[in-house]
Amino acid sequence: MGRWDGALYASLERLEQQGLIRADGDEIVDGRARRYFVVTDTGRDGLDARAAEFEERARAARAALMRGARTRVVPPRGAPARPIRTARVWA
Repeated sequence: MGRWDGALYASLERLEQQGLIRADGDEIVDGRARRYFVVTDTGRDGLDARAAEFEERARAARAALMRGARTRVVPPRGAPARPIRTARVWA
């Protein structure tokens, strides 16, 4: 088991417990076990919602860049709130 395998499988297990993915079989390939997962309908809905959130943030960022405005950075949902230093770069 590699250095990241433990973290990967812990994350997959957490996603499975949340109903976002489900196991879809396993097999042995070249002497190594492979596990397969599929995204559930609940997981797909969550991904769609996050993609829409990222698209909105990207639209707002592009609009701010076009205006040349200084904007306040809003952390993604669930991220810890902490001050962010920004600097204006002159080209």
